[in-house]
Amino acid sequence: MADFFNNLFQSLWFFFNNLPWRSIFYFVRSIFLVIDAAVLGLFIFVLFRVYSSRPKIFLPRESKSILTLDNALFKKRWEEILKRSVSEEPEKVYAAIIEADKLIEDVSKELGLKGEHLADRLEKLNPGEIKTLDRLWKAHRVRNDLVHTPEFAPPVAEAKKVLGDYEAFLKEIKIL
Repeated sequence: MADFFNNLFQSLWFFFNNLPWRSIFYFVRSIFLVIDAAVLGLFIFVLFRVYSSRPKIFLPRESKSILTLDNALFKKRWEEILKRSVSEEPEKVYAAIIEADKLIEDVSKELGLKGEHLADRLEKLNPGEIKTLDRLWKAHRVRNDLVHTPEFAPPVAEAKKVLGDYEAFLKEIKIL
């Protein structure tokens, strides 16, 4: 029995020592290089597809705003919202926040953002392109709390800051 294992071990040793390991190594390495190149090419292809399918939002970078009928209507709506928010009555300021959120929703539709709700459209915006996006998200959350949480009642001063967040966004995208 010991001779059997000894012969088996010697045969295996002879077989593995006489294999062309260098050729096998280069063959396997070549296969992996081809696979790596294919995976890299696929990654670059997917990267360009994702980049090209992202929403295209071109905000004017110049200081001049392009005046269109939509901009004029948005400005008029914003002025009406500000007139209502001048009051110190919380209900009027809260109503102004809800109206401002609706205005932002209409503006986002005008920009061509797709989505059922405003939150869906805001997710498509790039925070790197729009500096006031975080402030807009916070303002939208306040609006949601006002609408969906009956006991939610922020102080009037805080509510007016929320309106300032909406205004900052509208100014950044050159609506105001």
